Amino acid sequence: MAVKFTKPEINVREKLAELDKPSGITGEAMLRAETPQEQQALIGVGRRNLIINGDFQVWQRGTSFSSGFTADRWLTAAGTVTKDGLALKHVATNTDPYFLYKVEDIGNRFNGQDAIASFYLKTSSGINKLQYLTVCNVNYTHDKMYELPSEIEGYTRWACPVKITNAHTDFIRMVVELEAVSGNISYLRQFQLELGKVATPFEHRSYGEELALCQRYYQKLFDTNAGTYRHRWQGRIGSVYSTTRVFVTVDLPVQMRNTPTLVFETAGNGFRWDIYSANADIGPSTGISSTYPSRDSIGFDVVPKANLSSSYVGFACHMDVRDGWCHATAEL
Repeated sequence: MAVKFTKPEINVREKLAELDKPSGITGEAMLRAETPQEQQALIGVGRRNLIINGDFQVWQRGTSFSSGFTADRWLTAAGTVTKDGLALKHVATNTDPYFLYKVEDIGNRFNGQDAIASFYLKTSSGINKLQYLTVCNVNYTHDKMYELPSEIEGYTRWACPVKITNAHTDFIRMVVELEAVSGNISYLRQFQLELGKVATPFEHRSYGEELALCQRYYQKLFDTNAGTYRHRWQGRIGSVYSTTRVFVTVDLPVQMRNTPTLVFETAGNGFRWDIYSANADIGPSTGISSTYPSRDSIGFDVVPKANLSSSYVGFACHMDVRDGWCHATAEL
């Protein structure tokens, strides 16, 4: 004989409301959230990392350095830096090796807030430790850090609670002080600085998004050194203003932090444009008279070849970068 069992439907929300421990306003909001994205927004997950290029994806300036900027947004001293797979590799050349990073903080809106830095580190000495981390002029020595579970073989993941202050106007200054041993090799990955007291998993962003964030501070406009005639694909439409002046404007893909400083190659022929108008070559440019940088575009006032006929004046022209490179920087 078949036996059939039935039981009444249960309203989970009502049962949760009957629990002795109240869920509170936040708990109620979590229960009412309809998507994971809404729940992440409630607990502050997503867009947490204040560090741009914390996973060292973007290297606009190159992949090997002895000082200055290395991977985008990261400055180094006292060592050589190279891209090593997914890691930033630093080989110390004296006993004071470090990285410097500046977080833009317009109006010092994060002043007085708790934050926590977390990162993966591997060293040739095997101790996998920093000397200290400096944030807003306060040194946090290794004893202020604690170890987190590591998901990368050979690396140790560390967390360091810090306090953000207005020690610097409109930015947060952070120094990553490596082991004070000349010749020591350090590998750094997945560096994160986030508000709050709890270190969360590293926030991964796509390469395209990370590149756009980096371009607010630095843009590699042109570089013909990567291959013969590669520059032919970097063409722009200009106009012939006079027999000695040709104008061209380059629109920037991302608005820069402020009016950028332009840096040109000076070796060899330097930075030059090819200029074509009415099926004639009226270049290469023999010089750049002026530049007109703004946050959104760069204007170039260039000199065409000598003895240019006045018949070209007032007409449009096609311009390609012929030689050299030009970069725009608006770093903090």
